[in-house]
Amino acid sequence: MGTSVQTVINSALLRRLRLRHLELLTVLRDLPTVRGAARRLNLSQPAVSKMLREVEDVFGAPLFERSRTGVTPNALGLAAIRRAGAICNEVAATEEEVAALRTGASALLRIGTFSITSIAPAAIVRLRAMQPGVAVRLREGPVRDLLDSLMAGDLDCVFGALAPEVFGADAIGELVSEVIREDRVSVVASSSHRLARARRLHWKDLLEESWVLQPRDSLVRRAFMSAYFDQGLTPPAAAVETLSPITMAALIGLDGSLLGAMRSENVPLQHSRGLLGVLPVTPVAMLPPLAVFSRKSRAGRPPVVERFVQALHRVAAAGPPRRRR
Repeated sequence: MGTSVQTVINSALLRRLRLRHLELLTVLRDLPTVRGAARRLNLSQPAVSKMLREVEDVFGAPLFERSRTGVTPNALGLAAIRRAGAICNEVAATEEEVAALRTGASALLRIGTFSITSIAPAAIVRLRAMQPGVAVRLREGPVRDLLDSLMAGDLDCVFGALAPEVFGADAIGELVSEVIREDRVSVVASSSHRLARARRLHWKDLLEESWVLQPRDSLVRRAFMSAYFDQGLTPPAAAVETLSPITMAALIGLDGSLLGAMRSENVPLQHSRGLLGVLPVTPVAMLPPLAVFSRKSRAGRPPVVERFVQALHRVAAAGPPRRRR
């Protein structure tokens, strides 16, 4: 029997803690009063107080500071609450996975990713070819928020940019990251733009153009501005600002005089529809690489996550669309 399995079996917590205890910890995170927790759990206040004493007895130390205004978790309590939340989410995930398997699915994979990605959908298609019947739940949002959900047990993996702010996420040390592909800023234009057939361009050649750009706090906009600052130039202002590459593509399609700057990962979805062309601008403005994140585990990644990572690598190996020559 494996060491990790033996450790679990010998755990006093496993024998003495109940799921109701863990649920109480997660409730006290949001409702830090015995009265509020009792109302949420549909129990009496004495019953909640008894459960809280039982939890602290199991851990052998106080987890909360009591006051007239309620209960406040100490350092031990915060750690217990975080782990309790992950366990409760794992129980919910188990229920969801078993339900999916009962309806004929071969496995369940919960993926988090940023909006408008070309690699993730293609990798999901490859995964379904590799493992027929796999059920996929896709959640889109900011990578930082998705990593929080991953740590909480709400997701199995996250595909997104390995951006600097990611390293400030809570409990980042408990995650494993694997780079899938480098990413860069692509300058896009409609086929009617006067530069659409240019063979080679520099950033200074585009100073007087009208631009559709992402907001200033976005990774793409910061890389765009750095491309000009690195050349000792003042970056062009945005004629239109939008976070959505779909909106950017639509604007460029309607107004052939506009240029846009988007991550190369976003280009294929628009490029394949004939809406955009990529201009050959040098030097290349690099973005943080695209990576897949999962939780550290002694048992390693679940097989379905491992297959999805393999699919991501295969799709990424095809590379971004080639530049027009």
